[in-house]
Amino acid sequence: MDILVREILFHEFKHRLNEYKKERFNRLIERTPLIQILFASLIFLFFSIVFLRAEKMLGGGDVVFSSLIASLLIFITLMAMLLSVEFLHALGRVGALKPLLALPIKTRFLPFKTWLKYYASPLFIMMLPFYLKSFHYSWKVPTLALLWTLVSILLGYGIGSLLAVFSFRVQKKSFLWNILRIAGLSLVGIALMLFIFYGILFPSTFKKITALNIQPYLFPVVQSLNIYYAIHGKVQWEPLAGYLLISFTIFLLGNALIERHLIEGMYISKTKRMYRAFKTSSLLALVIKDLKLGFRRTSVIFITLLPLVFLIPLIFLQKSDLATWTLIIGSTALIESLNAQVLLIEEHKNGWFLFSLPVKAKNFRNSKALTVSILYVPSIFIGLFAASHNAVSKKELPFLLAFGFLSNLLMAKFMVWWLTRNAEEEYTLMPAYLTISDSIIILGLAAVLINFPAALIKITYPFLGPSLGYAFLVFEAFLLVLVYKEA
Repeated sequence: MDILVREILFHEFKHRLNEYKKERFNRLIERTPLIQILFASLIFLFFSIVFLRAEKMLGGGDVVFSSLIASLLIFITLMAMLLSVEFLHALGRVGALKPLLALPIKTRFLPFKTWLKYYASPLFIMMLPFYLKSFHYSWKVPTLALLWTLVSILLGYGIGSLLAVFSFRVQKKSFLWNILRIAGLSLVGIALMLFIFYGILFPSTFKKITALNIQPYLFPVVQSLNIYYAIHGKVQWEPLAGYLLISFTIFLLGNALIERHLIEGMYISKTKRMYRAFKTSSLLALVIKDLKLGFRRTSVIFITLLPLVFLIPLIFLQKSDLATWTLIIGSTALIESLNAQVLLIEEHKNGWFLFSLPVKAKNFRNSKALTVSILYVPSIFIGLFAASHNAVSKKELPFLLAFGFLSNLLMAKFMVWWLTRNAEEEYTLMPAYLTISDSIIILGLAAVLINFPAALIKITYPFLGPSLGYAFLVFEAFLLVLVYKEA
């Protein structure tokens, strides 16, 4: 199953064949998937631990625990959809499956097996803390949680395959269509996230349902109630068996269609229309280009949704201290700064073309950072709404707003500069993926930017209020001016 992902990576890195020796190039192809799995697993595990920590902040209890498991399960479904579309599109671009038909290799379910190993495995890691905690109740609870995870994985891949089949047949190029697509998916994701927290939003309704021993079959209410009943010793296998059958059927249908289309190849229809050029500054033109680039990537949807999933349950946190919300806003800002790498991954093959234009490296980097900050707008406003809902003083909201944007912009700018620091010497603008050393440096800086101001405010707030928080903003602004001037 490694052959497909290595074929994709070969096409990503083939421009380096001349500068790398054969052995070094082969090691690069072999190690990159493992590094990606490790990095994604660490990110998802951190996210899961934060979510588990949120359970205590939300008051704890069986209702909250089962609701949080349901939220992660629906999140896994959404991520499985997005990741499967991303992977299957990559396979379609390079045509990796069709040549294997002439070899003594079983290609049946090969794309799914590859996706499960290299893309879906971090999703199981994300559930690990909840599996371990559920053993506190009974072995039946983690068993049910694991089976529901399987339902989410199969359902997500099946739906993602059907979406990929449709997109192979018709691929729109309109900027407006891309905006509507990402807006629609974001709204659906937000609606689902709000819905799955029904146990927290409307605990009285949840208690009435459980008291009457009613088993609604609506997804994902059924997941939360199934876990809740298992915690109290009553296991209901019927709804789980029904959803396993449904998800397996959708998976088989989607897998059969996508394998056929991957072998036949991609058919793309375009609507021809007159292109009208207009004059503007090079920086603005690059920002517009990057926004169009971002709206074509499902990874952007993922990184945009991730902080929203983190923020929505915190609306009910009922903690109003500024240090806590500095930590929360900073975390979302730095998570969304990862969009900088997504844009660079999409851009890296076109580096030679950009260098042939009168585009300065500084404008190139600044446009990426500004685009990331524009994509951060939904998260910062939801974060401010959550903070104000938790009785954070209105006088402190401007601080959180400035801290979020400055941290996001600074981290995005540093990430772009670090990854393109040797751009002038390379055929492309960056090595498409983060190395271990890149990850350590970037995550290390992120940890400082998140934890230091939160700790500073926590210690000094009783005596000085948010004064040192504003002092840190001045320091961030100074660093931002410095990197924008020098890089």
